[in-house]
Order: sequence, then structure tokens, then C-alpha cells
Amino acid sequence: CLGGSAACANFDYSQPLNEIVLLGVAAIEEGSGKRLDWDGKTGRFTHDAAANKFLSRPNREGWGLS
Repeated sequence: CLGGSAACANFDYSQPLNEIVLLGVAAIEEGSGKRLDWDGKTGRFTHDAAANKFLSRPNREGWGLS
């Protein structure tokens, strides 16, 4: 924060929590009911291309990075 104190909802806390929630959503969307193994270092599901498709999506036209 501006005054030098730690934020009450800093990324040390919020990033792992958000990652867990989004992994649950990806598992539900994948829908097969099979076990999904997550590699936190690479940010991908191991050996599961179908589940990895839920980790990103193409940008809409006009919203890409230049």
C-alpha cells in the first residue's frame, strides 16, 4: 500500500485462492469426471489437452495485443 503497510488482500493470499477456484471451474467444465492433475509450475493440466483448453480462449477481434 501507499503507506508501506501490507494490503489486506495481497497476492500472497489471493492468487492461490483464485487458482483453486478457477481449477474447480475448469474441472466442472471439462465434465468427464476423470482425475485432473495440475502442474502449478507450468500452469497446465498434465497429460490432458482437453482440460487445458479451458485455461485460455482466443481474444475477440479488436481486443488482441499488438
